[in-house]
Amino acid sequence: MLRVAPAPPRAAVSPAGDQAAARAELAALVREEQQDRAEQQARADELERVRRTLRHERRDNRVGRDSRDKQDGREGHEGRDRPELRERHDGRDGHVRAGSRALTGRHCILQGAAGHFAAKPSARPGKPETFTELMARIDEFTLLTFTGDQKNALALDGLRCSGAGWARLAWDGLTALQEYAEAAVRGAAGGDFKQWCEHTPEGCHHFPPRKAVRGESRTVFSHTKWKRERMLPVPESVDASRRAFMGAHLRIGGGRTAPRLHYLDDCSGSGRIYVGYIGLHLTNTRTN
Repeated sequence: MLRVAPAPPRAAVSPAGDQAAARAELAALVREEQQDRAEQQARADELERVRRTLRHERRDNRVGRDSRDKQDGREGHEGRDRPELRERHDGRDGHVRAGSRALTGRHCILQGAAGHFAAKPSARPGKPETFTELMARIDEFTLLTFTGDQKNALALDGLRCSGAGWARLAWDGLTALQEYAEAAVRGAAGGDFKQWCEHTPEGCHHFPPRKAVRGESRTVFSHTKWKRERMLPVPESVDASRRAFMGAHLRIGGGRTAPRLHYLDDCSGSGRIYVGYIGLHLTNTRTN
């Protein structure tokens, strides 16, 4: 008679192990908050540098216009219509327009197998200051589909700490996801979104790699309730159940609330990225 050896008993997870994991995650959260503060200060400094540069450029442009007006007056009517002067003025105007496009363009231009390609820049330059504006403009991302509940995102506007730039950071993440998707559907991304952030192509929007997380911890994935929270809506063409686990997420804020953006990368299938959740941190060991 064939004897079947009994399965070895599963090792029990000790409370001490849970406490150690919780302490490790808490320490990671503290480090993340410190890094967030440093990045916020760096962004503020960079913004101030940009403002100073723009002020100087506007002043130089005014001086240049005044100088050109005086020069044109000296040249008189006999030289105003000369072809070389028209070319000179056209060249100046073209340079200004090109500089404007460089400042307001949102998407990068990549070299793919079929040549250059790029998404159409936003008709409304600038980053949204609130999640209300962000959700109103999310359709600007042609390869991203928001499938979640807007209420979770809009609720972030009611928090005092949302003034730390959460909406702008979320917009940065969405912009980087859009650019990644543009490359991924053509087979030119060179890996997943995390790798894209680590090796962002020149000219593309950079999103901090440490804020791009590939998936949840094993603790979250094995916890029935916590996993269910991350089973987020997708079209039936993606999954017959109209739900998919979205462990991949972006850290769009720090602190105790630690807002997150969860998404499903389906560029290899439907050619899109589905954003299933934008809101406060979903349940895990830190939020208990």
